[in-house]
Amino acid sequence: MSEKKANLAILMTATMSVLLPFFSYAADTAAGGDNRDVVASIEIKFDTAGDNKDGDTQVRSRLVIDGQDYARLYCCNAGKHSKEDHWNDRTSNTRKMDLLKSISRQDIHRATMVFGSQANGNDKWIFTPTVTVNYKKGPSETFTFEMTTLDSHNSSEVRKEYPISK
Repeated sequence: MSEKKANLAILMTATMSVLLPFFSYAADTAAGGDNRDVVASIEIKFDTAGDNKDGDTQVRSRLVIDGQDYARLYCCNAGKHSKEDHWNDRTSNTRKMDLLKSISRQDIHRATMVFGSQANGNDKWIFTPTVTVNYKKGPSETFTFEMTTLDSHNSSEVRKEYPISK
């Protein structure tokens, strides 16, 4: 190999070792890859206060960004006498939300949490919700909202909305 070709090969190798990480980072960013602080899971802890949640009342909580659901929790209404879904006064119950779309840390800080319920008949439920957001990279974040009363009558859905802020 001539000296010119050897020098050119060294120059190309050095250039690629500098540029390859840049191109990889750009490609990951465009694809929503791991270099972003992407949500791995979201959990909601419901601290039930002075009025319980009936076993046949459905929890209907959503994480909304720009008018669209990014995560959802519809659960916990197996039946009036369900021990697992009847949440007594002064108890804590934690459930994991279903992630519907990729969510970044920046997205979380402009999102709205919607806490809702739909009774099978009538149910007044008083609780304090705490949302924990776990990221693939970086520390998790926890947001505790004010004590919330959802009072569903005649099987109607009721909800309260809270913006998430740092």
